[in-house]
Amino acid sequence: FTLLDAAGNQLIYRDQTLIPVPAGQTVDVIQSGIPVMNDMTFVLDDGTEIQFVTNAPDTAFNGNDFSGGLTDIHSIVITRNNQAMVVTGVDSAAPSIHPPSLNGEEVDASAADGHVLMESGGLHLWEYDGVRLGSMSQTNPNDPNVEVSGYFAKKLAFKDSSGDEFDGVSPVLTQAEMDILTKQLKINFVDSSGNGRLTPEEWGLLRTSLDSAKDNLTSSSQLQTVELQRALTSHNQNYDAMSNSQSRIYSLLKDIINNLKG
Repeated sequence: FTLLDAAGNQLIYRDQTLIPVPAGQTVDVIQSGIPVMNDMTFVLDDGTEIQFVTNAPDTAFNGNDFSGGLTDIHSIVITRNNQAMVVTGVDSAAPSIHPPSLNGEEVDASAADGHVLMESGGLHLWEYDGVRLGSMSQTNPNDPNVEVSGYFAKKLAFKDSSGDEFDGVSPVLTQAEMDILTKQLKINFVDSSGNGRLTPEEWGLLRTSLDSAKDNLTSSSQLQTVELQRALTSHNQNYDAMSNSQSRIYSLLKDIINNLKG
């Protein structure tokens, strides 16, 4: 199956692998693919949760085998607040799309989300535990002196089942958002978790900093507006002066030509 967002980015599932694909591009599955090892939930920017419910792995994880996922997706559970929709039999020839319902909280609470991944700007960009998947690395279990990346790192990261749960109450800062805060807005904030999961107290401090940054931006914008108006006024004055000068020069040249003719 393929999930598609409004910008044309895709999340493609095939061969026990989820593949994020930017709009209009092709990707290297070995680098970009996400192996399906256990239950996973992808959380969109608007809070929609897309849970991929998997079968029990056919075989145990083998640290010497970095190829392929471990299991198939058999159901997709989509929830947002009280809204829910379920697709079953994904691994069969006749999947069933069940009618939407308004018991989203109950559906979401019926099972753990598993590994929770956060959207970071489209279906082609994801973060796990505060790290962009494209930057993920893991220690090779066969050689502690070697770091692996790409598909292999993700296989190691998701090899064990997870009971993680996204409650939707405490938002998570993505790496892109943290970069905007620190690099563009120059806002320092406390993140004791190290992965963007701020405590209520930390969110309160960040909100105060954001309010101050907003006020500064508003003041700066007002100042720039005044400077722009001053520049426009100066431009208009200069334009009028040039027009007057040109008119006088034209009149002078006209008088000179008339005198020559006389």
